Amino acid sequence: MIRLIKVAFWMFVGVAVALESEKWLEKLGARVRPSSLTGSLLDRLNTKLEEQS
Repeated sequence: MIRLIKVAFWMFVGVAVALESEKWLEKLGARVRPSSLTGSLLDRLNTKLEEQS
């Protein structure tokens, strides 16, 4: 009986970790897309050019 409870507990923990990691990967994917990287690079370049002027 105790073994069944332990297995169920670890299954729930695994599901929770999987769901949270999926959310984290979606957020990371949005930041690492080529369009977002190019946009942030151009923003930084623009800021540096404005500071020099």
